[in-house]
Formats: sequence, structure tokens, C-alpha cells
Amino acid sequence: MTPTAVRLLKGAIILLAFGPILVEWVGFAGVVARINYCLLVPFLALILARQGWRNSEPLPSPAESSTIAGYLCLGCSGALLIVGSLSGIFTLSIAGFPLAVLGWVGLNWGTAGLFRMRYALLMLFAMVPFPLPLLDYATPTMVRTSGAAAAAFVSPFDPTSTWVGSNLTYNGWTLHVAEACSGSGTLLVLGSLTLFMAGLFRMRAVAIVVTLLLVTPITIVINGLRIAVMAWVLDGFGIEAVTGTGHEILGQGVVIAGAAALAVGVDRVTSMVARWRSKQEAKA
Repeated sequence: MTPTAVRLLKGAIILLAFGPILVEWVGFAGVVARINYCLLVPFLALILARQGWRNSEPLPSPAESSTIAGYLCLGCSGALLIVGSLSGIFTLSIAGFPLAVLGWVGLNWGTAGLFRMRYALLMLFAMVPFPLPLLDYATPTMVRTSGAAAAAFVSPFDPTSTWVGSNLTYNGWTLHVAEACSGSGTLLVLGSLTLFMAGLFRMRAVAIVVTLLLVTPITIVINGLRIAVMAWVLDGFGIEAVTGTGHEILGQGVVIAGAAALAVGVDRVTSMVARWRSKQEAKA
């Protein structure tokens, strides 16, 4: 068999082993609104993989010592699949799939392949759903902080506006913020977007960590702004404008705008750092 055929056979075996879990993953992520962002992750990882491989020299067959990491990752992925299946813990089972892909890359191209594909492989781990009990635990705090941010946004227009419990009062209106609007879904979407931008802009490890740490406060600001926009539209156009389809369009519009702003911000900062490095290298 040709090397390409062997690689495809190994990949097919991995897909066969994780097939039932992946089918369950698609069904689960598709019906839970807070984690349906996971469905986009494999496609984003493929984009990063293509970017990492495009215009690059073909890698030679790896030495035996270079494939050790691949075997270790495959072993760990198999262990997670077995333990997760026997214990009924879905997160453990699906966490084995990105590890299996990492092992497949390590076996075929060694450590050089792992380094070249590092951004795509990191992105792929975002397909593991965040444990919902932890999200539920954090939801009340997210609601409180988002509400406080919303009150700060609307207070210049109505100094008497208040945030009490889960209710924002503005110009005589009372806007109740449900737990579903806590921003936990936005937090996970922006976290995944950060990983994608890390590969797209070839960010360094420190920049990735700093951006991920900033995702939580950025999410609170975006979610607070979303609630404030709802209050402004409610005051200007009435209840019909912020219920049903109007509510969804407004909410998603603010989130998309916030995600775009984050992407532009990271792009600008990355460009500034690149120019600064070029100047430093020119001086040296």
C-alpha cells in the first residue's frame, strides 16, 4: 500500500472507532443552544489545517522516535473512549477524538507534523462541550454581572434606572433577564473564536492566553450591551420589537458585532506587534 493509502486507512479506523460517539455528539450539540457552536469547530479546524499545510514543503517520513507522541496520544484517546463509554460520561468519550486526531498526525508526520498543525489541533479540542453543570453554576453570576454592565450603559440616559435581582428598570419599563440570556453561550462562542483567530493570525502562546483571559470580561460587556440595547428598543418601539423574532435578531446582532470587534482588535494588535518586531529586527 502507498503511504497515502496507509494514512487514509488509519484515519478510517479512528472514525470507525469514534463513529457512534460522533453521531451522539452531533445530536447533543444540535439540540442544546449553549453548545451548538461545537458543530462549527471541525470546519474551522479544517480551515486552519489547510492554512498550515498550504505552500509548505512536504514532510518526510518520521523517525521512530518522532512518532512516540502519536502513540501516546492514541493510547490516551482509547482510554478516554473506553472509560467514558463504561462510565456513561459523554464528555470523556468525545474528548478522546481530538486526541486521536493528534495521534494520527503524530504517527504520520511525527513531531514536525504536530508543530505544523498545532493551531488546527488546538482548535479541534473546542469541539468538546463545556460541562453544562459548570455552566449552570456560573449562570447566576453571569446574570448579575451582565445586568450591572447593562445598568451602567443605560444610566446616562436614565439616572433613575436600577438593576435589582434579574430585573432592569429603565424609563418606567422593567426588563427581566432570564438565565438563558446570561451570556454563557456567548462566552463559549468567543472562546472558540479566539482559538480560530490564534491560528488565523499565528498568535504566540502568550497572546493566546491573554486573549482567552480577556474573553470573560469582554463577554460581560457584550452581554450587558445586548441587554441595554433591548431596553432602548423597548422604550422606543414597544414590547413587540423585543419579543419573538425581534428579540433573537437584536441579541444575535449585538453578539456578532462584538465578535467582529474582537476579531478586528486582535488583527490590529497582531499587526502592530508584527511591525514593531520588524523595526526591532531592522535596528539589530
